[in-house]
Amino acid sequence: MNRVLLRMRAAMPANGKRKLVVICTEVDKSWRIGRLAGVRGVPPEFVNDTIYDNEQDPQHDIFLMRLDEMEETDGQVEHFHEGWKRRDDNWTVT
Repeated sequence: MNRVLLRMRAAMPANGKRKLVVICTEVDKSWRIGRLAGVRGVPPEFVNDTIYDNEQDPQHDIFLMRLDEMEETDGQVEHFHEGWKRRDDNWTVT
């Protein structure tokens, strides 16, 4: 499972979308999901109106959103290239 998470975190978002992040809107009280603008100094935009009362729930929702955004063929062996290989994190080797 850790290799899958490493692979997802290292991958560029699909379809030209920007990375999803958890944004703390009120210290230790509320969090929201945002999408980075991709330009330094430009604030992220919220993706929806959902407000969370803990940090774990938006992390879980981001994981599910990233799964939905991934292409069905993403992660197939034929798409592997050495650029993904970092240290011992070669996710295609069994």
